[in-house]
Amino acid sequence: MRYQVATFLLLSSSLVAAENLLKNGSFEEFELVKGKRLYAEVKLKDWNTPFETVRLWTNRKFGSATDGSYKLALDTHKRAFDQISQEVETKEGVLYELCLDAIARMNRSSQFEIYVDNERVLKVKPSKSKWNRYCVSFVGNGKPQTVAIKELSNEDDGRGAILDNVTLEQSEEIVEITPASTPQEVTDENLSQTQNLVKNGSFEEFEAVRVRKLYTAAKLKDWETTNELMSVIRNGVFGDAIDGNYKLGLDSNKRQFDAISQTITTQAQQLYKVCLWGKKRKSRSSDFKVLIDDEVVIKGYTFGNWRKYCATFRGKGGEQ
Repeated sequence: MRYQVATFLLLSSSLVAAENLLKNGSFEEFELVKGKRLYAEVKLKDWNTPFETVRLWTNRKFGSATDGSYKLALDTHKRAFDQISQEVETKEGVLYELCLDAIARMNRSSQFEIYVDNERVLKVKPSKSKWNRYCVSFVGNGKPQTVAIKELSNEDDGRGAILDNVTLEQSEEIVEITPASTPQEVTDENLSQTQNLVKNGSFEEFEAVRVRKLYTAAKLKDWETTNELMSVIRNGVFGDAIDGNYKLGLDSNKRQFDAISQTITTQAQQLYKVCLWGKKRKSRSSDFKVLIDDEVVIKGYTFGNWRKYCATFRGKGGEQ
């Protein structure tokens, strides 16, 4: 199946309102080189680009910008590799959320990737029918870090994605909700970032029903599942687990919809973070979604190596 859903917990979806650490994220500040009715060729302020000019579309073309009067044509130069980047100061150990609005100009030539310090953190295939907002989180290292948005090198036909309203915001103090090791004891006054509110997040506890060479069909402890049995895969098959001896095969039941969910208790207005590690088993059939209160908060486009996916949310208080 193309997408699966993993509902880890139900929380408020309101994010922290914060200052945008990126300058000129809506591409409204520039030096005009050539102006046309539908677009402008400009020298973009605050952003680093491999070419002297980039193209900004006006609100007369491809609909209105989501913030301001202009939006960026990421693939400005045909048969050339386009990207934009900006360096920002970060604090060590602090969570940051990077977001942008995007719409495709052409369905098969509008993919792009987001990098932090040369590490790809998100790959996006935007919709052609409407603007969507795409977000990814990362932890600061306390040094100047470079955020880059790059087109795909094999889609450099001059008809790439259109971008607007790029933001980088620092989150408040967080509580970690990570499928990882056993939670540590913390005080009520200062909840630890290592406290894991999800039980059996590493899928080490289960009732084995059928043991096979590559996997075990099992009843998972602490998790609600759409199907009675899920596949837990031992180390040595598809590599080793991040934590423990087993990892979960989310798409356990062929031609059936698989999902896992768990209810936790939250504190009202406390900021929480949900994280998981994922990797693909097979191309084009290993992507997944994380939902909070039926709202998609993470689209996991998996890669060959393990990658961590995170999102932050406000607690409502009580069971969620």
